[in-house]
Amino acid sequence: MARLVATMGTSPGVVYEALLSVCRGRYDAPYSPAVPVDTVVIVHTSAPGVVRAARIARLLVHCSYTVFPEGDSRRLPCRVASTGLAPVEAADIDSRRAYELYHEAVSRHIGPGDVVDVTGGRASMAVAAARAAIGQPGTMVTTIVPQDACQAAAAALNVLRNYDLDTVLERPPRGLQRAQRVPRPSRGAEKAGDRRGPGHSALPLAPGGAGSVAVCDALVWIAGDVTGYSLVNYATPDGRLHTSFVSAAALAEATQPGRLAVIVPETLFEDNHCDSYRLLLEAKAGAGGRRLLVQRGRETVDATTRDELAEKLLARGFDCYVAPHPGVAAPLRVVGKSGEVLVARGGRRRYPGYSFHLVFSLVYTVLRRYAARGSTVCLDLTHGSNVLVSAALLAASLLPIVHGARLRVYAAPVLGRPGDDPVEFLDMTGSAALVREIAAGAAAWSMLDERLLPLDLLHEAGRQLGPRHREVYGKAASVLRMAEALLWGIRSGQAPILRGTARRLAERLPEARDSLDSLIEKEYPVDENPHTEKWVEHSAAPPWVPLADAVIILTAELLRRLGLDPETRREPSNQELVERILQEMLDKGYPDRALSVAREWLVATLLANSHTRGTPVPVGGEEWQRIEQELRRGDNQLAKAFETARQLRNRLMHGRISKEEQACIVVENNDIHVKTCEPTKQGVTRIREMSLIDRETVEQAAHKLLEAIKTPRNTTSS
Repeated sequence: MARLVATMGTSPGVVYEALLSVCRGRYDAPYSPAVPVDTVVIVHTSAPGVVRAARIARLLVHCSYTVFPEGDSRRLPCRVASTGLAPVEAADIDSRRAYELYHEAVSRHIGPGDVVDVTGGRASMAVAAARAAIGQPGTMVTTIVPQDACQAAAAALNVLRNYDLDTVLERPPRGLQRAQRVPRPSRGAEKAGDRRGPGHSALPLAPGGAGSVAVCDALVWIAGDVTGYSLVNYATPDGRLHTSFVSAAALAEATQPGRLAVIVPETLFEDNHCDSYRLLLEAKAGAGGRRLLVQRGRETVDATTRDELAEKLLARGFDCYVAPHPGVAAPLRVVGKSGEVLVARGGRRRYPGYSFHLVFSLVYTVLRRYAARGSTVCLDLTHGSNVLVSAALLAASLLPIVHGARLRVYAAPVLGRPGDDPVEFLDMTGSAALVREIAAGAAAWSMLDERLLPLDLLHEAGRQLGPRHREVYGKAASVLRMAEALLWGIRSGQAPILRGTARRLAERLPEARDSLDSLIEKEYPVDENPHTEKWVEHSAAPPWVPLADAVIILTAELLRRLGLDPETRREPSNQELVERILQEMLDKGYPDRALSVAREWLVATLLANSHTRGTPVPVGGEEWQRIEQELRRGDNQLAKAFETARQLRNRLMHGRISKEEQACIVVENNDIHVKTCEPTKQGVTRIREMSLIDRETVEQAAHKLLEAIKTPRNTTSS
């Protein structure tokens, strides 16, 4: 599956035409195989007309599946799971800055195998997009649309000027029937009442959303006791209402999964768990004329609730797995007889005290069966016990990491009996992804690797935030950029010159921390009272608070490990800072990098102990060379540690192609090999394979050198 990243001006039909062409394999490219696009990203400027056109384009993609029947040439042949908007903070490409912003927006969304369509918008937009696409392992295309077809499409779409797009996007009617024309609210009222937030998109931090159709390759849900369930009008991710007493039936109708599976807790039925669940569903839905009779005390109640979608779910067929569940429960006894299914509550029993680890592992075992690379696994957590829901959410979060599957997590908040009021599925995917990203990004601070920092995630969150958040976001983003610079400096071996970078970062942190705390207290209140207005106002915002909090706290913790305290303003000497960095590098598994820096820093510390202070000493100068020579010629422990470290450093830094190795290049069978060539007394060269320098050898050498650095001495002492 691939992503289509499309440029766009004021003609929304261009994106739809590009999608049709790419999915069918008809576009202007040297080779034109059909590309199975499942995600669309529309890059557009902030001009009001362009923003509206982009929203219409997103609506067109959604309506393709609800307006055009199967087989219609106008219907999209590939199933698009989400259509996202990627706004650029420029009304037009009228400056170099605007051009670079547009180029960056396209670059952020291109991945391996993706398609970039450069048809829509101005020529400068196409150039920016083409520049971003060049060199990427994907396909760049342009769509040729005849002028008369383009004009006809524009005329047809012109009718949408009488539509309120918020209404259409929230609940797209069948056949795109005309929505009631709603007067545009004032600018202030629009900001206060827009629950979706500006620039709402279907990108990772705001997945799904109105107008996006999540197509599932597999749908997995947790079974519950349906005997007391009532019909619910579920508002599904495709923007439509589906009525059923079981949420999975509604979600299956919306997402059209190829495979379905249910996890039944061991505590739900006395025996024959999977057969009992199917029988219970059949009777509850009235499938095949069955009736569900539920024994409640001395009474027997007819609990049958006709449900076409539940019948359809049964007709689709689903896999069933029984999961362990600890605790005390009174399981259901299900007995079918002559078209009637009698359900009674059995006796209370205590189930084995299974650990949560076991439950988690077995739920993961189920989910992994549906997690083929590139597939989309949807998980419905509406029903089920707190134990199974927690295990399923944790297990599912591993699927994108381990198996390369896409994950969509849904839950519908059914509280009591909602009656005719619609209950909207909550899309939990973004929050689940955020936890994965923060957990992975946390390794950047602990493992001293800036490449793992959640830079793109914070940028994406900031793009979706409103104006009042931007000051705090800007401070958090600044901290993250400075942390990136510090971590890169450490990892690349620049420890001796990082004191200024670390100091500036420590100075920036308290202000960022205070700003975040202040905003949380003001905009995200949590206390003894409900704050409905504030909560509704920020409902559509990405879950950026834990992300910003992680950035600030983890950066502060890194600085403390290096001897800087952002709160007390404690600052180490440069010598202490370098020693702490070297120790961190050793502790985090970079003995080779530590060895490289320590070899030079030892000479610097010995020079500082023996030379007049305040006078610059050139590296490689006379004094420097004198100390190096004494170390290389000496016979004490310090000299031996230095010489071992020097040789190891040279061998590793040169990729083992080093004089220290007596290395030679051997060409055999048109291939290049590096081996050791040792001259013998007989004048013959002995060639042998090189053995790997093991990690422990390097660690020991680095530790000895660091001990020497921490112990002031001169080069001649023992």
